[in-house]
Amino acid sequence: MMCLNGNQYRLCLLDTNALSELLMNPNTWLNYIDTRFGLSGTILTYSTFTLGEIVFRPEILDRYTELFSDFPSAVMDGYETIFEKEVQCYRSKERPNPLLVFPSAQREPRLSPQECLRELIAQAKIREHASRWKEGCGSVLEGILELKRNYPPKGASYTTREIELFNDIASIHQIGLRNMAFARSVTDSGEAIDLGHFPSVVMTTYAVFYKFYPDHRKPQESDVFDLVISSSFPYADYVITEGNLATILRTVQRRHGLFLDVEAITTKDVKREIAGSSKSSRAHRAQQFSG
Repeated sequence: MMCLNGNQYRLCLLDTNALSELLMNPNTWLNYIDTRFGLSGTILTYSTFTLGEIVFRPEILDRYTELFSDFPSAVMDGYETIFEKEVQCYRSKERPNPLLVFPSAQREPRLSPQECLRELIAQAKIREHASRWKEGCGSVLEGILELKRNYPPKGASYTTREIELFNDIASIHQIGLRNMAFARSVTDSGEAIDLGHFPSVVMTTYAVFYKFYPDHRKPQESDVFDLVISSSFPYADYVITEGNLATILRTVQRRHGLFLDVEAITTKDVKREIAGSSKSSRAHRAQQFSG
């Protein structure tokens, strides 16, 4: 929940596939969101990484600039920037504002709204950042698999305590790797790093565990992109994502009691509900006509 200009809004986070589906079928998706959540009290959001994926898809990018140069939405912090905000807010214990920019609010007199949005994307170097992530995902995956070999379960399967211990160790390790100066400033003062102030790190680490540790599925480089997107989950009220990530979020909620205020919805479920609603509407019209 976010307070903006004295009004409370819920944040609905769309992953890349969900945003693409919305852009291909805006009327049916916006109607679903309005019926399900209420558009007047909900802000549609998507991460910087999702933007980084759609800039390589010209048709989707065209639809994005056409719709969101006018329709209200917000770009949410991604893997790197939300972590930086968590570090900055650590001492004050304030909750970081996860919203970066409202695309439809960007205006430049010499440019049309769509041109202005494209200029914003270019200035933010979204394409360049996305290319860097794509190039580095292989090494990230290798690091994850190395960790897996070093943390086998003591019994036939991992216990809840073993999973939570893994998350504690791996999350602290990640914080130290990503901002050593901050980590040292906390530990040198005789304190332990409070992971409660790093929900993005905790969520990502649980996503790593549940994607790679319990079973023997072969990891793919695309899995790394899912991990990056999951870092934004704790800051949303609703998350529309693919089935595996929705299951992981629900498992973290049920088994570890975290992020209970976030509702996970699969893209498949949205499409099913839209299809069912459309079928019901056609049947109702046919009944009226025959009557």
